[in-house]
Amino acid sequence: MKMNHRFILSLLVAPAVLGLNCWNAQAAEVANPFSVRLGAGYLSDGDTREALGSTHVTGGVSYEFSPKNRVDLDYIKASEDGDKVQSFGLTYLRLFDFNKKSDSELTKLYAGLGLGLFRVSARAEGNDNDGPKGGGEEPPPETILALTSLGGNSNDGFNETKTRLGGKALIGYNFSEQFFTEAAYTRVGKVEGADASNFSLMFGFHF
Repeated sequence: MKMNHRFILSLLVAPAVLGLNCWNAQAAEVANPFSVRLGAGYLSDGDTREALGSTHVTGGVSYEFSPKNRVDLDYIKASEDGDKVQSFGLTYLRLFDFNKKSDSELTKLYAGLGLGLFRVSARAEGNDNDGPKGGGEEPPPETILALTSLGGNSNDGFNETKTRLGGKALIGYNFSEQFFTEAAYTRVGKVEGADASNFSLMFGFHF
């Protein structure tokens, strides 16, 4: 079933507009609104994980335009022997603090829930009976054949890029006003059977 693009856009714009309404009143409360994150991502889909391995580098940047509203740009890429799946995501997040007692106190433990759009790409090399790309060596089943078979015919490669609606849930901890860590689950749609959905653990820096 195809989603109406206007409906998807409204889902993203509505919460962002609500957040922007409180921007002027609360922006001054965010001392370091920008942040960068880097860490490891673990693919949650078993078939994609079998094809490309389980753990991969992931990262992102964020802008916190009020204490409870944030926009994230995230990236993850998993590849093996010419096969790959990667995702760029733009997500609006609503943040919830657990232990802040006053406006001047640093929030230590927090959580976030968000909705966003993800540009997901998946590629698998085709192969014939003699091996990948007509070579004489059989491809290992956990790489080329495994990922290609996600898209249907194991002898046909594919290279597809699509935009998917997805979501993100996280829990984070601020060590100080600059350094923090976050554990998150990001759910995105499949492309040709390949799934970039992942669990991640990242460390970051506010500035």
